[in-house]
Amino acid sequence: MKILMVLLTNEYPPDVRVEGEVEALEAEGHSVYMLTVKDGAAHPWTPRTFRLPRLLKRHLSYPLLCIILFPTLLYLTLKHGIRRVHVHDVLHAVPVVFICKLLGLKVTSDIHEDFVDALRFRSRFVKNPLIRWAFRAMASLFSLLERVIIFSDDIITVSPMETERWIKLGAKPHRVTTLPNTMSIPRVKSLNLKSTEPAIPTLTYVGGFTFHRGLETLVEAMKHIDKYPVRLELIGDGHMMPYLKEQSADMDNVTLTGYLPFEEAMERIAKCTIFVIPYPRTRQTDISSPHKLYQAMALKKPLIVSDCPMLERVVNVALSGLTFRAGSHTDLAEKITQLLDSPFHRTYYGKRGRDYTNHFTWEKESTKLLSIYGGRQN
Repeated sequence: MKILMVLLTNEYPPDVRVEGEVEALEAEGHSVYMLTVKDGAAHPWTPRTFRLPRLLKRHLSYPLLCIILFPTLLYLTLKHGIRRVHVHDVLHAVPVVFICKLLGLKVTSDIHEDFVDALRFRSRFVKNPLIRWAFRAMASLFSLLERVIIFSDDIITVSPMETERWIKLGAKPHRVTTLPNTMSIPRVKSLNLKSTEPAIPTLTYVGGFTFHRGLETLVEAMKHIDKYPVRLELIGDGHMMPYLKEQSADMDNVTLTGYLPFEEAMERIAKCTIFVIPYPRTRQTDISSPHKLYQAMALKKPLIVSDCPMLERVVNVALSGLTFRAGSHTDLAEKITQLLDSPFHRTYYGKRGRDYTNHFTWEKESTKLLSIYGGRQN
């Protein structure tokens, strides 16, 4: 089957989840085409890549994007015989689902996060009252528009809690599939990384620096750890970078690396002491099950995560680390000190996390994706 995958939010660096989906579908004989935003050289996952103009990267061009998508999808359907569209993220699923219904195309909406809640949470960090109002108005608008997605032929979510939310919005239960962000163990092994601990205890976070990551709590916690000379490595980039630079300006033990290639980021995780996911409690983060959680466990790293229900559930089932009260830098500092006090528990949590990921792998979970597209293609 010829499948057009629409990924307009994340062009580069590549999205690990999308890369895994493309590889799984291609391995089963499907032909995957990619529609993305113009940037860089050939797409790393598939040579069948089409790019929209670079100006469409800006949020202000969203109405223009919605207009240009119709002739683009029509052209690709007629020229390449596309039989199915697979669109990522709420922002772009809304117009794509509508257009696919007009064109008579089947469409799968792959929802990575609660976009509406992310908009509302980000508005808290905006000082300009007019812009803050605009974010909240946009969130209210999309709380209505996102209901278009329930007309998708299939909806993919990352957690059972998000699946329940879409069913409550009106999606038919048999059309909603939970596909968690698990790790590919063969890919982890191919990196040939050995889990070690540095001489100076190092805390590491890898991922986006967006407003619902709780990174400011982690940086603040560093000021309350007196027992050990701890270092903090924040690997990634995003809207929060200027805030984090300002917050850590006088802290020699905090490093902001910016974006690093996947292999190098995984190497940094393998060499850290503790991996931390400090998310605040929001509707979005309560259902979040990020790749970084499974990547750290696959590399035998002990975890400290906030008490967001999905994070807490995974860590408690896997016995792979500790939890702290979301938003509390003092509780986080106490949990970091507690884990640094016990080499035994760090080793134990690391081993249990690796055991968990050995049984909860992308290779097993991706069969749910393949079933949507009818299994192997001859």
